[in-house]
Amino acid sequence: MKKKITAAFIFICSALMAFGQGNSIDERIGMAMNNSDWSELRELYSKDGYNLQTPYMHTLSKFFISQFYNQPDSAIAHGNVIMDKYQKELSASIPAIAFFMAEDYSRLGNNEMAFKIMHNLNEAYRKSGVEPNPNFVGFEDIYRIYSEQPAFFVTKPQYDTSAALSLYKYNDSKGKTHNMLYISSLFNGKDMKAIFDTGAGINMMTKEVAEKIGARIVSIKGLQFNGFGMGTSGEIAFVDSVKIGDATFHNVPFFIDDFKTGNEKADKKISDINFNCIIGNQMMMLLGEICFDFNRMQLVIPSVVSAKPAFAPNFFYSQDHLIIMTITDGLSGNAVKANLDTGSSNTVLTCSYYLNHKDLFTGKVASDSINVAGLGGAHTNIKVIPTDWSYGIAGKAYKCYSIYVETSQVQDKNSYDCLFGLQTMTCHNKMRLNFKDMWIRFE
Repeated sequence: MKKKITAAFIFICSALMAFGQGNSIDERIGMAMNNSDWSELRELYSKDGYNLQTPYMHTLSKFFISQFYNQPDSAIAHGNVIMDKYQKELSASIPAIAFFMAEDYSRLGNNEMAFKIMHNLNEAYRKSGVEPNPNFVGFEDIYRIYSEQPAFFVTKPQYDTSAALSLYKYNDSKGKTHNMLYISSLFNGKDMKAIFDTGAGINMMTKEVAEKIGARIVSIKGLQFNGFGMGTSGEIAFVDSVKIGDATFHNVPFFIDDFKTGNEKADKKISDINFNCIIGNQMMMLLGEICFDFNRMQLVIPSVVSAKPAFAPNFFYSQDHLIIMTITDGLSGNAVKANLDTGSSNTVLTCSYYLNHKDLFTGKVASDSINVAGLGGAHTNIKVIPTDWSYGIAGKAYKCYSIYVETSQVQDKNSYDCLFGLQTMTCHNKMRLNFKDMWIRFE
């Protein structure tokens, strides 16, 4: 079952200033910002940033690089400079920058400051006679609630620890086999097998699960999330402890959802596979580094993170809360963006990729179709072209047989070219994810 869960942040980047298309470094960096191409921004700024002519572009570049490469403290420092010196020049971008700064404060555990920033931003809208964006209002409420709860944090042992992973195999209506990845854990001391989903930007569970484990349930004004449609959560469940191996997360927020798609067949399958709790990447990032050992089917949490390799970083954490890798596409020879999603059984090249590389598929017919479902909706009869594929990452090349290329749009627009799912990950013995220096490597 292919899916992704993110908080709905797409509206934010539309607030960025419009740059003309051109060849100056200012214009190229501005275009990377407007396209939310954070790896391109980082590469351009590291190679040619010293030639920038617009003073605020230095600080703005460093702000966004810090923001999307998991350096919240640096992002806050650069954001404060922008607020102090460049509000006039960057007036259209100030709401986006304020939103990201609030998120950074929250990630560092200062939810009081996160609430204050969002409250002041929403009040500024109201004083100007404009109703604030509902998501801004929602996050103001969420940060207020977070600030009233005990801190969300993790304690790790001084030794490597691990937890059992398992693949649940099921067949779709066409008899094709798919996988879901579960992790064995303890929620408030009770055994729980939860979906372990790198493609989920937030943790989620059903209200039934929350009540069963004795979580504290708090009403919120509502958070929109993107799955295969728009969904809204109106409650948060706070779980006192979630234990994975000998690592313990404390006071963990899970957004409540009924996990319904609106499609009867999809909803029955979701029920059949016990799809009712998701651990997302917001918990994974706190661990610093994790290793998926697919040979032994274990998640390994090292006590000390690995040294930074020469190729790092090779992924960023997008505004949609997705882990976006830069990989070399074997079909086009180009660098493309891939969403690393353990919540997806399949690996597919998206319709965005197809539309940008139609010449690669001249004479090929979409001879097959797939059905996909996830939180927020389901899509049926998506036309696809089967193809063999190869890709490169971290200086190594790999082959992947029989993936699909989508020729019809699943969502309004993909922010990536490839959905990199379990089909491809499990061909490797190990997959190591380092959130400190933002790199991934297959072993």
